Amino acid sequence: MNNYLHPLLKEGLLAMTDPDSPRSPKQRYVTTKKGFEWLKEK
Repeated sequence: MNNYLHPLLKEGLLAMTDPDSPRSPKQRYVTTKKGFEWLKEK
């Protein structure tokens, strides 16, 4: 996993759309509610 995605996933700021298949070519990442709150603070 990319070095910039892992910390965001670990903090709960991003979420995988298909967590059961992390290496799938159809994998996408979405901003979580916590991520949107963090962005509002910045």
